[in-house]
Amino acid sequence: MLDAWARRNGMPQMLEQVVVAPGVPPWGDERVLYYDPILTDARTVEVVRRHFPEVMGQRIGQGWRSERAPEGWPMLTQKVIPALYDYLRPFYAARSYRKEHLVPTSGDYSTQLLQDITGILRLEIPHIAVLLTVERVQAAVQRYLEKALPNRRMGVNLFPP
Repeated sequence: MLDAWARRNGMPQMLEQVVVAPGVPPWGDERVLYYDPILTDARTVEVVRRHFPEVMGQRIGQGWRSERAPEGWPMLTQKVIPALYDYLRPFYAARSYRKEHLVPTSGDYSTQLLQDITGILRLEIPHIAVLLTVERVQAAVQRYLEKALPNRRMGVNLFPP
């Protein structure tokens, strides 16, 4: 039996009940109840897809592979680090580089900027940022820059009079 339950108005409600009947095992002994694992997995996937599509949209093992506790990290990586980056970026010179060896372009951030953001966060919120590293700050900045508007306010322009 496979039961799918959901919470409705604070109470559990059965969404569906699927019966997976046993069959004859591959070794032929009819006295043994044998549940085909491939059939059972297929029925489970059907029920989950039908009633819980948000579960199927998540990456496998999401939240289990991380070395750090999730508390506070989304706040840091999605809000605080991008805000500090936008405020401090105009005050740091980034080393230029050649993209695909054609035209020299300016860099997005300097190593000193990443180190300073890491230091600021470790000093101001040590209970959250104790495991924060420059590499993690760099990864958060790179994810932010993929979606950030190019003409956004930066530096002191973040706080207009």
